[in-house]
Amino acid sequence: LKDLEVVFTLIQQNRLITKGSKCKCVKHELEFLGHVIYIDGVKVDPKKIVTIHNWKPQANLRELQSFLGFVNFVRRFIPNKVGVISPLTDLLKKARFLSGGESNRLRSTSSKIS
Repeated sequence: LKDLEVVFTLIQQNRLITKGSKCKCVKHELEFLGHVIYIDGVKVDPKKIVTIHNWKPQANLRELQSFLGFVNFVRRFIPNKVGVISPLTDLLKKARFLSGGESNRLRSTSSKIS
């Protein structure tokens, strides 16, 4: 509770305004900006993992870029991230040179990886 006193004192000293309905005190973990913060550290929000698992295979360059952007958001939580993401970034490099008729090959290759 001393920590709460310090926090509330700092809020008061800096003339900040808090909304009681949005304050979550004495919690073991809380969601914040797509992460779950808990006493031992930070982990990715499980909803983000479900979203990645349910993501449709990428059919074109824009969809692949979108998927990589989303995965990049949680990259610090991916073990061996280079090994996991590099095949997709290689696809991204190759996709720039693919014609429209070769997008099926991109779709099948990226679905094997994701």
